[in-house]
Amino acid sequence: MIHKFLFFFIIFSVLISCQSSRQTRSDYSEEFKTNIINNQGVLEATSLQGRYEYYIDEIGKSYSLPNGVPITLTFASYLDLVNISLEFYYEEGSDNIVLTVVPKDEPVVLKKKCDKFVRTNLFDLKQLPPIILLNNLSPEQIVITPLCDAVGVVFGYEFRYGTVESGCKAEAKEGLASFRKCKENVNVQKRRKTDLNDPRYYLGLPR
Repeated sequence: MIHKFLFFFIIFSVLISCQSSRQTRSDYSEEFKTNIINNQGVLEATSLQGRYEYYIDEIGKSYSLPNGVPITLTFASYLDLVNISLEFYYEEGSDNIVLTVVPKDEPVVLKKKCDKFVRTNLFDLKQLPPIILLNNLSPEQIVITPLCDAVGVVFGYEFRYGTVESGCKAEAKEGLASFRKCKENVNVQKRRKTDLNDPRYYLGLPR
């Protein structure tokens, strides 16, 4: 049995101006590629051709992204960007990141203390998916941290079971670094209209 945890501890001191509204669209008719590199659990853009290439074409399928090497992600043309989210899970004892394409309303399932997931393509609190905890977990707080890009626009959220004070400092590091960008760039202008034509904009992928 699994049950929903009724108490949410939400880190959200971002001003409204930080959450620049994003238009959504689903009319991308061609597949697109993006080159990234996993830098110890942080995805960064790279100009290098990917040593490994992953074809992202199926909801629910997972891909393990190795650390320290350029990766090319190719997204199928028929994926509906409006209704999907990219979920990133951090493998225990490894810098690898597991990427899964999920429906936006797919529940986030937290299984142990300090467990964390990142969901992109979420731009405000009204879009957050349900959160489910496995039974028999020790009582902890659920921390939901907004994630912002370099100009302070929210692109997703980190979901973590446990606070920094309760021993999840290492797991919170990347999320808090991204959250600081939200606070530091609250006066940044909205994205240019050209950004709205880039599917990476919606999926929260580095560019």
